[in-house]
Amino acid sequence: MSWVEAAVRWYLVLAAVTWALFPAVSWLCRALPERGATLARPIAILAAVYPAWLLASFRVVPFSGFVMILIVIIAAVLGWVLIIRPRHLDRAWLRSLMLVEVASLLFFAAYVWLRGFTPQILGTEKPMDVAFLASSMRAVSIPPPDPWFAGEPINYYYVGYLLYGAVGRLSGVAPEIGFNLALATVFSTTAVAAFGVAWNAIRPWLGPRLAV
Repeated sequence: MSWVEAAVRWYLVLAAVTWALFPAVSWLCRALPERGATLARPIAILAAVYPAWLLASFRVVPFSGFVMILIVIIAAVLGWVLIIRPRHLDRAWLRSLMLVEVASLLFFAAYVWLRGFTPQILGTEKPMDVAFLASSMRAVSIPPPDPWFAGEPINYYYVGYLLYGAVGRLSGVAPEIGFNLALATVFSTTAVAAFGVAWNAIRPWLGPRLAV
């Protein structure tokens, strides 16, 4: 798999999960002027992985891509049906979602391009990071297996690795490529969310037209 194909598949999974959970995030952030459009991606990724993590933690079902896909499908069907039936689906909201998606893609692509000059996973804690990411991608139990101590679970903070390991699992991207794409996702998500927090804070002061 080329890095271009990997980046496309990775981003499509991000976009699919985000759009599937947009209605739920919109309801959760309904008090915000932009109804959570800029915060949707991190909330959606967490919402897709957390139930699967919880079920696997209690040994109800194995931690798997199938469980996460099922969670996303159920959330998408319920959310979009509930938001369409009362006709809460308006053009301004859809326009906000599209603008946020374009901005997210541009930030993601810019970081991938920049990272392409130094893609090596070397130095500091990067080898440990990619090992934990690889373990999270193939985990069937929670906590994921410790890559440094065979037969034992990870005895460390691992949820961040698990989130992006889930994206890698669903997109079929190898850990050594997914590591850099995860960094691009963190950059893109943080930039958009930071702008959204600032915009939501100042928007009501900019006049009634912008506060809609």
